[in-house]
Amino acid sequence: MLQFERPQRKRKDINIIPLINVIFLMLIFFMVAGEVRSTDTLVVEAPKRNEATQEDVLYDDMIIVYVRRDGIIAVNHDIVDLKDFETIMKTSLYNYPDIPVRIKADKDLPAKKLLWMMRVIEQSGASQLSLFTEV
Repeated sequence: MLQFERPQRKRKDINIIPLINVIFLMLIFFMVAGEVRSTDTLVVEAPKRNEATQEDVLYDDMIIVYVRRDGIIAVNHDIVDLKDFETIMKTSLYNYPDIPVRIKADKDLPAKKLLWMMRVIEQSGASQLSLFTEV
C-alpha cells in the first residue's frame, strides 16, 4: 500500500498587533480632539429647599449668593425670598463679619438687579465681596 504524505496544515494565528495599533491611535485621537471643561458653569439652577435659616447660610467659611435671570435668589443652596434677603445677609454678616461673600449671577441678569444686590450685601457689613465669572 502506498502512503501519501498529508500536507501539513498551516497554523492560522490571529495577529493582534494591528488591532493594538488601531486602538492606541484612537486613544490618542480622542485625547487630542476632546475638550476638558469645568463642570461648574455660570448657569445657575434653583436649589430644592424653600427656606433658609441662619445655620444653613454658612457654607465652607463663605457665603455664596446665587441669582437666576428671573430674579430667584438662593443663599448657599437655599432659596431666599427677596424681602428676606437683606435680613439674612445682615444677620449672617453680623455674626461672622469677616466671612467672604461671593455672588454667582446668571449672565442675563439685569445689571440694576446685580448692583442692588451688591449694595445690600455691602450695607449689611460685608468686608469681602466677589463676583464669579465664567473663564
